[in-house]
Amino acid sequence: MLHPLKTPALALSAFGAAFLSLNEAPSSEGGASAPVALGAGSQESGSGSTGPPRPAQDPAGRGAEASADEQAQLVSAFREMGIQLSTEEKALGFSARVEILNELLEYLLATTQGATHETLFVTDVNPDGLTAAMLALGVPQGSNVKYVAKDPPPTREEVRSGVRTHDVVSPSGGETYLYAAWREAAGARDSQTGEFPSETLHFHRMEDLLLDLVRGRSMRRHAWSWIGSRMIQDPGSGGGEVLAATAMGNLINVAFFSQGDTLVTAALPECVVQTGWRPNVWLLPDTGSEVLFIMSTVELDGLPGDLMASVPFVPEPVGEATPR
Repeated sequence: MLHPLKTPALALSAFGAAFLSLNEAPSSEGGASAPVALGAGSQESGSGSTGPPRPAQDPAGRGAEASADEQAQLVSAFREMGIQLSTEEKALGFSARVEILNELLEYLLATTQGATHETLFVTDVNPDGLTAAMLALGVPQGSNVKYVAKDPPPTREEVRSGVRTHDVVSPSGGETYLYAAWREAAGARDSQTGEFPSETLHFHRMEDLLLDLVRGRSMRRHAWSWIGSRMIQDPGSGGGEVLAATAMGNLINVAFFSQGDTLVTAALPECVVQTGWRPNVWLLPDTGSEVLFIMSTVELDGLPGDLMASVPFVPEPVGEATPR
């Protein structure tokens, strides 16, 4: 099992810049690699502050000459936080567990401080660590949902007939792709030993694990948006600032929320409906089962090989094997 965060993650920002420099593509002029903007953009409301500070630029200006040793240090440091960086893909993985299976969902991922009664997965990994790791992977900054008042506003009669007072601008940018992986016992259980003859790898797009109750099928596959949360006054520090995702514990939302408190938001127009989402119990393991939660800045064709060792095993398949 991956271990939870124990040290301030954003202290690794300089290492993150070095990691990025190893993976940047050369510019079209054949010169130095183009710089990648890592800072969080402006967020809605609240304190008005932006997200976490940008990773420091490499002081030596080495660019692509950053050593493999520095990359290894970064990977090792994040591993101590419970985050496994993939060097094969622009992806990371961390431990999460199935929290609910038979309730409506507003969130996909939360910590134990968050809305655990309406989230599919819960993790012990700190949001600051995930923020630093995603910045190290070069995630672009996206924009959260916006509600724009109609001009001119609809009449009272139009509102009564169902006309909306605001236009909804869906989140965009910050392309982030989400997956879950676990290993599970397979085949028919031996009647004498009680053991299963084999196991199988489950690797799913996160949308396939979510049911859209309005459309009557799984969520449409799409790029989720990295919005990076926002800075708020820390309720426990007497005036300091903290990521809203860290303070509130809600990391990824399925239904839209205009506050921008999460790290990642779904980005489909239908996510304006807050009561339209449930777990896809036909694919998921049982409540409490551990999975590898994967976040990537590119679409993955399969599980990165260097994340395979972190995939947990679910020993008991869900459901009865023998018909009643």
